[in-house]
Amino acid sequence: MLGSRSVARVAESIDEVDRFIAELDEWFTAAAGVDALGQYTTQLATLSEVVRPALERNREFLSGIATGRDPGEVYDECRRADRRTVFVRRLWRWFAVRFDQRRQPHLEDVLRAADQVVWSCWAQTWQLTGAGKPGPAPLPYLDPQVSASTTPRVDMPHDLLAVRDSVLAGQVRAMPVPVIALPERVAWRPWWLVLLAHETGHQVQFELSPGGAEPARDRVAAAAAEAGAGPDEVLRWETWSVEMFADAYAAVMVGPAISWAVGELELRAGDGQLRSPAPGYPPPLVRLALLAAVTGEPAEEPTPAAAGVAGLLARVPRVAAALLTVPVGQQSLAVAAAKAAAWRQASAVWRRQLTAPAEPRPSATVEAARLCVAGAVAAWRDGTGEKDADLLRRRLLATLPGCGPDGVRAADAPAPRTVRDAARSMTDVLFSPLVEEEP
Repeated sequence: MLGSRSVARVAESIDEVDRFIAELDEWFTAAAGVDALGQYTTQLATLSEVVRPALERNREFLSGIATGRDPGEVYDECRRADRRTVFVRRLWRWFAVRFDQRRQPHLEDVLRAADQVVWSCWAQTWQLTGAGKPGPAPLPYLDPQVSASTTPRVDMPHDLLAVRDSVLAGQVRAMPVPVIALPERVAWRPWWLVLLAHETGHQVQFELSPGGAEPARDRVAAAAAEAGAGPDEVLRWETWSVEMFADAYAAVMVGPAISWAVGELELRAGDGQLRSPAPGYPPPLVRLALLAAVTGEPAEEPTPAAAGVAGLLARVPRVAAALLTVPVGQQSLAVAAAKAAAWRQASAVWRRQLTAPAEPRPSATVEAARLCVAGAVAAWRDGTGEKDADLLRRRLLATLPGCGPDGVRAADAPAPRTVRDAARSMTDVLFSPLVEEEP
């Protein structure tokens, strides 16, 4: 009787693994159908190549349990294996729930639009900087937050910060599948998709700038020092360099539209708030001045608040110029900035088309999606779109999903070593006390 009880307990754990594998097979097939352009083929394949070996290893472990042992020991082994199965499920679901938003009817259009905007920034950057065929593009999704945020593979996901999730967060961080979280309001105010340009800038810096954040930090520090900053102030500029690179990238990609978004997010009561930096960011006045310097917008008239950051503002022109020299691929942001004037004209055309009597038509150019969003921001900003927000929303969500080159977009896969390392890390963690003994 005791032997049969142990056999049944092992069979139960094996059945759980088998059911999970069958569920994965079904999910990956359905996900491929949602991704009609193949934009996330590489990310889906990578996810599969990491979670499947871990499950197979766990099943192999369960099949090798000697059921003739003491039943308590068998049950202990099965509980450890069950924890491993749950751990893998939680890793998969962290990505799956974000991808699955594309199956929800009320989110389908806005996420198809977001996919196009990300690809517009991402693919064009790889093209202009001589980096070759684009790597796996970031996956945008909606999240209940005020602004946007990004999770490169070096950052811990913001919703996995609890101590009990630290091990899982480490595995998410090791996966070569970057994601971008957008505020939910983009579903009814899709011109806020312009935030994707800034967040994609973070991913570009991580993937394409040799040395990651270091070149931007060094160039910003040198520029600030040359412009008169003392040692303590230079350290502050270094702290801000990651966000400033993303701002400069966005300014090149979508022009003044990003200044509008930042202005909306940063406006606060009291002059002092405009002079106070948030963690990782320069003061709002400095940030807006940097965007104006990159886009070539006229500088705003000095305000009483500006007096408190006058020294920082004096450094902005040289810092902005330095950011355009940060290496990206085989070039720098300057190669894209050289096209900014033409892109700005194109976004003005989109502004008119989005509010004209005739329905706008999608464009097959790689820059179309992000410039269409920039045009929508301009229409909202000048009041044309605000008069009929529903029309602007409907037209933007009808146009954006069709913007971009035709054809499959399967990116170059991550280096095999990257995937192997992620898979090995997953298996190592899975069979460690960190997972096996989790309550």
